[in-house]
Parts: sequence; C-alpha cells; structure tokens
Amino acid sequence: MEHLLQQSTSHLYEQRNSVLDAEEARREFILRRRMQALIPYFKSKHDSGPFKLYCDDIHPRNILVDKDTYQITAVIDWEWTYAAP
Repeated sequence: MEHLLQQSTSHLYEQRNSVLDAEEARREFILRRRMQALIPYFKSKHDSGPFKLYCDDIHPRNILVDKDTYQITAVIDWEWTYAAP
C-alpha cells in the first residue's frame, strides 16, 4: 500500500497533465493524504501476501492484436503495474 501510494503521489506531483485544474489537484492531494492515514489499518493484515500482479491501466488500446489471427501479440504501457495481496 505504501509503495502504491508513493507511486500515485509521484504521478500527481510530476505529471502536470494528470489533473485538469487546481481544484482537481487539491482533491487528489487530499485523497492521497487520507489514503496515507489509512495505511496502518491494512499494514499488518495484508503485508505477507500472497501477491498477484495487477495493472490499473489495462485497456483495449494497450493490447496489440494480430489482425489476421486475432491473437494477442503484446501488452504495452505497464506503468501502473504492481504486486498486491
């Protein structure tokens, strides 16, 4: 949870186009602070796994398909992939 929150916070600070305006940036900042306050409630219960691979950005536009066979040839854009219980 801590690493996911850290990644999300870095995204908010470093990728300026991740929000539309100052009000959305304020809401996103508050949300991340509230999430940070909740981490201790999850830490001991879920820190030992098992862990699975998750990607929050799986969309059809991130999946490459062979036009003749309709077989998946690649999955791209793994930026938001993480291991979680």
